[in-house]
Amino acid sequence: MISSLSEAAATYRIVAQAEGKSPRTIEWVEGSVRYLKEFLGDDPPPQELTRHDLRRFIAALRERPKWAEHPFNRPKGRISPTSINNYVRGIKLLFSALEREGLLPPHEITTMKAPKIPKKVIVPFTESQIRDVFKALQNGRAPLRDRAMTWLMLDPGLRVSELINLSDEDVELNERQVRVMGKGEKERVLPLGAWVTKALLTYKVKA
Repeated sequence: MISSLSEAAATYRIVAQAEGKSPRTIEWVEGSVRYLKEFLGDDPPPQELTRHDLRRFIAALRERPKWAEHPFNRPKGRISPTSINNYVRGIKLLFSALEREGLLPPHEITTMKAPKIPKKVIVPFTESQIRDVFKALQNGRAPLRDRAMTWLMLDPGLRVSELINLSDEDVELNERQVRVMGKGEKERVLPLGAWVTKALLTYKVKA
């Protein structure tokens, strides 16, 4: 039986690595457990924790200033509902993984719902705003590169993390498609529209 949350986190790392989970996912779970340990002021066995402990943790997070222990940023405001939801889901993921591996008996935390995240309506750019963005790019140090990168985010909808890891081999201009490694190490193949293809060709020819 696992004797502490620290041991649980170390065990989860091995299980997650064997399953091919991304380093970012593993760090997220470990960070969530670290915050829980700090709140508890102890390192108890995971099987001793209850839903009430997790609810007290959630309540404490809602009252905790943002950047409370950051070495450089001054504390301000409150931790966002999204961050709190992420911490709770990270802890639930740890318990679920250990339960699935037979290292933890069925636990009430795995079925506990994470706090809801307020829904925000994302207002898309207007056509005039997009024109202003491309106009501003003309004054940069590498306008052709910046234009191509911006089109890759606007047209096929690349995430920033996908964009910065993109290589020449990932872009197939003849086929008008781009291959990216997305969240959770999942590969995606996305079509390229006329404008982004033109921007990429222009950058490639003149670079």
